[in-house]
Amino acid sequence: MPTGDYRALLRERGWSQVPGEVVDVHGEVLGQHEGSAAYTVGQRRGIGVALESPRYVSAIDPRTNRITIGRREDLERREILLEGVRTPEGELVRGATLRGQVRIRHRGSLASGTLHGEGEGRARLQLDTPLWAASPGQTVVLYDAETLVAGGRVARGASQ
Repeated sequence: MPTGDYRALLRERGWSQVPGEVVDVHGEVLGQHEGSAAYTVGQRRGIGVALESPRYVSAIDPRTNRITIGRREDLERREILLEGVRTPEGELVRGATLRGQVRIRHRGSLASGTLHGEGEGRARLQLDTPLWAASPGQTVVLYDAETLVAGGRVARGASQ
């Protein structure tokens, strides 16, 4: 029976925990974590660092095994680089722009934005209002009313 504990599933499948650093957005070491795979962007609980105000996981770097934490507003993004971008017609070409309603996550709220094609399956998404905790690998879709016009994935390390 599924328990919802993905860490237990990782351990069951052979994941070994390798401790690493927890840092703030300026790179200052604040503590240690139990292994970067045990965390998700936007996570607030179980980080193991107590500060004067709540902090959230804002970035995970599996190469350095480093977790970055920040304030809630540090996770807001107005611009997001996407990869694997496709439209019903195929790849979004360099210079093409599409405007519509953007959704990140299955039940995420819609936000207005413009997708700018950069070629080779990449595009830059500019949002009218910030979206919270866009994570590398998450699916992003763009709608015109109820019609899907484009989709892609958040690229690693490429959001502001």
